[in-house]
Amino acid sequence: MLRRLVVAIGNYLDCHPLGEVFHGPLDVVLTRWDVVAPDVLFVADSQRSILTEANVQGAPALVAEVMSEESMERDW
Repeated sequence: MLRRLVVAIGNYLDCHPLGEVFHGPLDVVLTRWDVVAPDVLFVADSQRSILTEANVQGAPALVAEVMSEESMERDW
């Protein structure tokens, strides 16, 4: 499921170069205390400044978490 989502977004971006799609593990630092690692994230071209070598510093344009029975309680 995760791979399909990343490929689908990637295929769309091949025709419409609006930004870049990433998949985890990649930390997204929202605040000093709030760091999340979504399964999929999209950073628009206009927000490339939030990308660093180590993580993403700020909220991406899109994040997605793939829920499964095993991780549903933790992910929710």
